[in-house]
Amino acid sequence: MNTTTDNSNEIPRVLNPSVSIGLGTGGLGIATSARGWELNLIGDDRLIHVPTLVIETAGSSRGYSVPLGPGRGSASLYDDELIILPERTTGELAAMARRYPCMRRDAEQLEFLPSASTKEGAGGVKILAVNAAKAADPLILQALSKLLADARDRCRYGALCDSGTSVLQNDVLDAYVFGSGFGSSFAGMVIYFLLRLQYASKLLGLRLRAHVIMTGPTLVKSHDVVTAWANFGATAKELLLAQTDPSRIKMGLFSGATITPEPGSKLLDTFTVWGASTGRLVAGDRDEVSASIGMLLFYLTHSHLGGLSESAFTDPQKVVLDKSLGYRGLRRLGLARFAVDDSLNRELAFNAALCAISRMLNPSQN
Repeated sequence: MNTTTDNSNEIPRVLNPSVSIGLGTGGLGIATSARGWELNLIGDDRLIHVPTLVIETAGSSRGYSVPLGPGRGSASLYDDELIILPERTTGELAAMARRYPCMRRDAEQLEFLPSASTKEGAGGVKILAVNAAKAADPLILQALSKLLADARDRCRYGALCDSGTSVLQNDVLDAYVFGSGFGSSFAGMVIYFLLRLQYASKLLGLRLRAHVIMTGPTLVKSHDVVTAWANFGATAKELLLAQTDPSRIKMGLFSGATITPEPGSKLLDTFTVWGASTGRLVAGDRDEVSASIGMLLFYLTHSHLGGLSESAFTDPQKVVLDKSLGYRGLRRLGLARFAVDDSLNRELAFNAALCAISRMLNPSQN
């Protein structure tokens, strides 16, 4: 479903058909920053903006905006691009989950938690966030279907606007799912959203490439650093499982149904972790990181970078199959998206070498 034109003097209506899905406060910041780049660089025509959806639990996020520059106002999402999930409590969700056998584990985990509400977020609790989303499953599925349909129609509109020029189309849509990997909303919801995104694309007859971008705990400003790292580690393991063995993923819904990935299909194609530092450049705060990822999303969708990154930098299929140096699920696009500084990298290599030598000298420890 890529549409390009031969007219280099005009910005094509569609270059890399894509959708953006932000989860939680971090996802909202990234999506709004990406919209800011669109407004600054290509204008305010909604037909040339990437269809975007953000799901948030905290009601205070409504009206969020980012400045465009001195005297240029601010950027925010359209009203229908942000969904604030209905407020739920741990007790309410636990009682709902108890009604269905497929939700027994969710119920047990929710009952173990102290009483809490999602009014101002899920408080770093993944199980609360995902169940708040699953409780709104019909609304979310409808929103995802509309999002994908908007991207499909946007592509067709671009082809009509560019009539008389060379138009190339295929049936693949890129979906970028992003947020804070150490929080609760993204960390709790991301697998659920990948499952529902896959289902919605199947209903519309679209082939999807799903790309996950999440920020790492180096951005944590919370006092509860332990919970942040625990959320990040658990989410990373879930995403790696989704990429390497999606058939093992099963999730119960409040309808009593159990959802799983489509047989033989990939739940996500790429998975990228974004930290505060590359070892040379350090982001000042979360806003700077959101602006950086927002800029990347802009160029992935509005330039040739999206197609170039797939063909020139990595072959996801070969990456998954090549186990010679361990699992290679994290990738780069020719940019420093995930890096370890030189001194730490040397320390890790030294320790790895010591472990290898120790195993050679003491085979009984293997």
